[in-house]
Amino acid sequence: MPTTGTIQPARRGVTVEKITDTISYNGTTLPFPAGETDIEQAKRFYAARYPDIATATVSGPEVKGNKRVHTLTTVLGSKG
Repeated sequence: MPTTGTIQPARRGVTVEKITDTISYNGTTLPFPAGETDIEQAKRFYAARYPDIATATVSGPEVKGNKRVHTLTTVLGSKG
């Protein structure tokens, strides 16, 4: 005996999360400054507070969860 009714499509949940940019520097996580869209602009912004950032090398970004992490590394030399 046929049944009557409607067929329900399978539901698939999709979660959309915003990816935020962060900077990892010397063990500190820094948020991307508001309005800055690339790592070079962010480096200039933070260079006033952390002077070594101005010449730091950028690696990444690496996605970790809902964050895109740009890692800044400085090369410290010695004089003499």
